[in-house]
Amino acid sequence: FLAKPFTRHALIHKVKEILGARPPIHATVLVAEPNNGIRRLLVQMLTRAGYAVVERLEAALSGATPMDVALVDVASPDPARWATVHRLRQQHPGASIVLMAGSFGDVLIGEAAAAGVEITLQKPLHEAAVLDAVRRALRQRPSGVGTQGFVAIADSP
Repeated sequence: FLAKPFTRHALIHKVKEILGARPPIHATVLVAEPNNGIRRLLVQMLTRAGYAVVERLEAALSGATPMDVALVDVASPDPARWATVHRLRQQHPGASIVLMAGSFGDVLIGEAAAAGVEITLQKPLHEAAVLDAVRRALRQRPSGVGTQGFVAIADSP
């Protein structure tokens, strides 16, 4: 029951209450983050926002797990850090990539551009920025190429 007159906020709250607390699932997000605390934080953020979350990078790399967005830590200055990005790109060719790092220098920006990164985020993680990046990645997927969007998260040394 919602008595008149009611505010827009009150109406939205009542509709959410009736439909259930969880928003509908928008997409499946892979979270491949080695830091347990950061990974748990990402999973909580994404689940609360209505995304289905997968934490099995190996399955995604093999193509066994469908996904719409992949959150991938490509930490450190190790040149092999882009191997995961390239392997996911091969398995999920419709990928849109977001790179997140502790800081961005010219080398990292150049490597990101070479890997097809379109969106960058700076750590520490903020829920609004992460969710906005996922939404932008989903909107920027190449048209007509699969249904995957793709977000990479990096940590600098």
